[in-house]
Amino acid sequence: MLKTKKAELEAQLKELSLNLEQLNSDIEIANTDVVDLIDESTEELERSIENIEEINRKVRANQDRERAEKDAEEYKKINMKI
Repeated sequence: MLKTKKAELEAQLKELSLNLEQLNSDIEIANTDVVDLIDESTEELERSIENIEEINRKVRANQDRERAEKDAEEYKKINMKI
């Protein structure tokens, strides 16, 4: 009976040891993932967005200028016909 109990306890100890190893491995992986998730500076991203917004403003200004020039040409043609 003691031999059986000892064998059961040893099997249980072995299983718990394997579970502990797996949990330690999972914790190590989780910690690595957390380190990877730490926010890096968003300064570069913010500068990039500002640059894109500035380019968009310039493009809109050029489109407005081109439209105004086109309208001016059309008015000039209409005035020449009159």
